[in-house]
Amino acid sequence: MTIIDIIRSELLTVLENNPSKNIAYHNNFHMIKVAEIAAELWKNDYSYLEIGDAWGEIALLISAMLHDWGHSGGHETDDVNIRVACTEAEIFISGSLVSWPEVRTIITEAIQCTQFPFVRPPKNKVERVLRDADLLYTAIYGDPAVVIEHLRSEVEVSQGRSITRREMLRGQEDFLKSAVMFTPHGEKLWTEHAYLFFQSMCDYVNRLEPPVIDTCNLGHKFAKLHDHPLKDGAPRCPHCMAMGLDSIRSQKEMQLKSILSFIDEGCDELLIRRIWERAMRVGHNAER
Repeated sequence: MTIIDIIRSELLTVLENNPSKNIAYHNNFHMIKVAEIAAELWKNDYSYLEIGDAWGEIALLISAMLHDWGHSGGHETDDVNIRVACTEAEIFISGSLVSWPEVRTIITEAIQCTQFPFVRPPKNKVERVLRDADLLYTAIYGDPAVVIEHLRSEVEVSQGRSITRREMLRGQEDFLKSAVMFTPHGEKLWTEHAYLFFQSMCDYVNRLEPPVIDTCNLGHKFAKLHDHPLKDGAPRCPHCMAMGLDSIRSQKEMQLKSILSFIDEGCDELLIRRIWERAMRVGHNAER
């Protein structure tokens, strides 16, 4: 057995005593899969070792397998979760083959780098790989229920309120759009999996909560969602909204044209400024 195999076996034993091993999302399964993804990223992006980097792969394994150890499942903020995980990592390190202070620092700082919302960008190879692997987990695993049901239940605990599936879906859309990969292979995997995973989440939510087809006064058909954000759940046709915005934009363009004509005619500068300010207000209100 290699030293990697020995440490992995020791870590699996530690995970058996993890108090959060069976919670909805940040459980043992999550950490083991993140460690597998991290190993793939390391192999593809960092297959060669630099001087002084001989312990990098081991540090990555330990930080990945323990980064959510003892997670509160939403009952505590993530900085508290991170401190709990770092404490367990230090306990593990002190009794393992990698008890060097330098390795201890690499591991605890890599775990700290996974705190969400993110507090800082990764600053070394171990942190870049772990951050990417943690984000890639749901997209590569590919089960929409992991996010829409399991992660949602933890978010509900943390926010102290109920969250609909569609609200969770909208939040995931924003999250996926803002996600950043820090390794070349991580970027490749994200490109291959993220969009398809989002589509699978959309299909999952639509299957459980089919949208209601409504018709506006002008005869346009549109999907009215169950948790429509407008007042009193009043349906609002996106086709009519688009037509209204087009109309307002046309008014704005006409006013701008009138300004140009006034300028051509040598109109008073104060009057031009007032017309311009009014045009800007119309445009601003239309886009809000």
